[in-house]
Amino acid sequence: MSSKNNINKPNQSAPEDSQEDETGLSQESLKAIKTKVVRGVGYSNPPMETRFQKGQSGNPNGRPRKTTDKKQTGYLLPSQDKVLSESKRKIKVREGSQTAELEVALALIRSQNATALKGSAFAQKCSLDRIEKSEEAEARRIAELNSTYRKYQATKWAEIAEAGKQGKPIPEPIPHPDDIVIEEGKEPKFKGPTNELEAEIVKQNCQFRDVLIMQNTLDNRNHIDKPGEDILDGPESAMIFAHVLNNHLPERLKIDDTEIMMRMMKYDVTSKRVLLKQLTKGWRECGIKSRRGFKFPSARTAHNRLSFFADFFRAMKSGELDMNAISKGRFDERTRAFVEDRRSLLS
Repeated sequence: MSSKNNINKPNQSAPEDSQEDETGLSQESLKAIKTKVVRGVGYSNPPMETRFQKGQSGNPNGRPRKTTDKKQTGYLLPSQDKVLSESKRKIKVREGSQTAELEVALALIRSQNATALKGSAFAQKCSLDRIEKSEEAEARRIAELNSTYRKYQATKWAEIAEAGKQGKPIPEPIPHPDDIVIEEGKEPKFKGPTNELEAEIVKQNCQFRDVLIMQNTLDNRNHIDKPGEDILDGPESAMIFAHVLNNHLPERLKIDDTEIMMRMMKYDVTSKRVLLKQLTKGWRECGIKSRRGFKFPSARTAHNRLSFFADFFRAMKSGELDMNAISKGRFDERTRAFVEDRRSLLS
């Protein structure tokens, strides 16, 4: 009797999910099939293969950071533009007994520095931090600039050397690598032209110098020495001007005294007729029409005129003379007195 009851009873220990119906599928499988048939794949029920996996981020790179930096966006936000505009606005600031117009940014810096000098520890720290950061930024800027020009020099020197080996015309880059002076911790200096206009002026000055040396040779050949004549009354003014021009040329274009003497010796043995022809042609190439056999004034005259112009430019630079008025053709009492005092230099 008990065995018959056991046969008719279902197996109570078997789990519900593992029970199978007449199709041979488990209850769990049937439930999943029914869900897909009824709901399908769609809104809020994406396919399994496209769902986020457990333990894996759906955006591994993370959310991109919002960028407002001018260096990254390439433009200023309206608020940033206003801040910069306000920082450059000029205001009146009293310094002691005087009033000066300063930009807001500069006025704030001076105010904080003044507070720091009075003993404020916070202001001192802020001022020193600002100075340190500014110095570091300036050092980086100069280092990058020097590195750029070192590379430029190496490239141009290589091009010049290659042209020399191949017998081609030597290039004249602007600026010329020989004219660039680089010192650690300092900005590059240029001892020569940095643009086409300056290069043309340097070229003309070289031409003038060479023609003046030729002119000086001719003047000496035509001069008749007088007994007891002062050397300043001799024909050396062309050479004075040649030296002035030569001293203001880039180092690579200067000629030394030996080269000048060699040129003068060459012109000395040139026939006067040929020398006159070369000299006339030289002045014409400099853009100056001179009559044949033109003679320069005495060395004293050249010295006096150079002294006058040196004093004149020195006075303008110091503010003794009003350069704006002079450029417009107006001469005030100071300018007239300056010229009168040096009239003998122009005679």
